[in-house]
Amino acid sequence: MLPFLLWPAATVAAWALSRWLYQRTSSPFFHPVLFALALLIVAVEWMGHRHEEFRAATAWISWVIGPALVALAVPVYRLRALLAARLPLILLVLVSGMVLGALVNSTALRLAGMPREVVLAGPLQSLTSPAALAVAAQTGARLDATLAGVLTAGMAGAAFGPWLLRRLGVSDRRARGLAMGCCSHVNGVARALDVDGVCGAFATLAMAGNAMLGALLHPLLARWLIG
Repeated sequence: MLPFLLWPAATVAAWALSRWLYQRTSSPFFHPVLFALALLIVAVEWMGHRHEEFRAATAWISWVIGPALVALAVPVYRLRALLAARLPLILLVLVSGMVLGALVNSTALRLAGMPREVVLAGPLQSLTSPAALAVAAQTGARLDATLAGVLTAGMAGAAFGPWLLRRLGVSDRRARGLAMGCCSHVNGVARALDVDGVCGAFATLAMAGNAMLGALLHPLLARWLIG
């Protein structure tokens, strides 16, 4: 019974501590997605528990994420006129970003000497987990490499994305939202919503559009770039 009380409390405490540190320091290393995860990994390993115990004890937290994802449609609906007016440009950004990302990822992994199934997994990191795993099964990419890439992209983008965009001089909220949603999916959307509703709406549309376009384009890109 203890793990079912311990791990949900530890998860909430790790998130609260990380958020408190992040708000006071603005350091990307203290972002809750990154720092809280590191704290929980250390705690699980140090106490000698198995990952299955942690997952079972915190399953209700995963269930709560479902309604939260549905609620992401609210800012999109409120700003539907603005999004519709920019839809052709948004589609251009999504498609060009997907093609460029696939080209850079596959080339880098090839140069690093990775096997074909890992090279196929690399470009899928910008998709949400369900879409990425479905495309990976279709193209023959390694599922573990795909999931690792998706999780890494989400955490890195949420933690370092806003800092990098500031360094690059990207100040437009719409552009920042598109970048966060394209690169870091739901973690990027959550970070964009911290900015404001406009940034969050564009990030949400980018995440959803990336998932739908990715299911269509990535199998074609895999044959074109990797063969």
